[in-house]
Amino acid sequence: MPPTLSRFRLDADQSTPLYRQLAQQLVEAIEAGDWETGEALPSERVLAESINVFRITACKALDRLVALVESPDWHADGGRESATRAERGPSSVKAQTAAAGG
Repeated sequence: MPPTLSRFRLDADQSTPLYRQLAQQLVEAIEAGDWETGEALPSERVLAESINVFRITACKALDRLVALVESPDWHADGGRESATRAERGPSSVKAQTAAAGG
C-alpha cells in the first residue's frame, strides 16, 4: 500500500458521506505532493482494498474528484480562492486524472 493511502481515515459517524471524505483526502494528498503531476492515482480496487471500503465508495470518490477538477470554477493556478477551495482541489489533479485514464 502506498504510504499516502495508509494515513487515510474515514469516519462513518460523520454526516459527510464516506466517498466525499475520501475524495477530500485524495485532494489533500495531491496538494501535499503525494503524487507527482502525471502520476496515476490508485485504481478503484486498490483504493478500496487499501482503506477497507466497498469498491463503490472508491468509485464514487474518484468520480467526485473528476467532477471537482472539471468544474467551471476550476482555476489552473492551483491557489486557494477561499475556504471552500480545498474541496475543489489543486490544478494538478486534472492532469493526474487524465493520466490515470479518468
